[in-house]
Amino acid sequence: MNHRLIALWRPAALFALLICLTPASASAQAFKWWQSEKFQHALQLTPEQTSRIEETFQASLPEFRQQKQLLDQLEEDLSRLIDASADEGAVMQQADRVEQVRSDLSKARTRMLVRIRRVLTPDQRVTLATLHREWDRSRKQKQKSQ
Repeated sequence: MNHRLIALWRPAALFALLICLTPASASAQAFKWWQSEKFQHALQLTPEQTSRIEETFQASLPEFRQQKQLLDQLEEDLSRLIDASADEGAVMQQADRVEQVRSDLSKARTRMLVRIRRVLTPDQRVTLATLHREWDRSRKQKQKSQ
């Protein structure tokens, strides 16, 4: 993958990550950039594009939630094994399970991003990257001032 494509994926990946890893009850309050008037206007998203992105996101949520719940449980189990000074082999076997589920969750996110990317035009992806940089800069400034 060339550097330009990687740069175009980063904004969508970050937004998806923020949305996907929030607890189920908070996901409705998470930032859905495709529903933001600012982003819709700047990207010149059509109602059909907005709808298709939302459908893609909603279709992905059940898998994200299931994988996240499983990941949380496996991480708790791993912590208990470590705290109990369990056999190193058992700890490493559990760590492998944790990393496999983490990988599965990442792949599910990537599938969603590919599908969302297909909805956007090349120009929209470039604009989204610019909007993301602005958003990230603003977020970092807010964190510094706190």
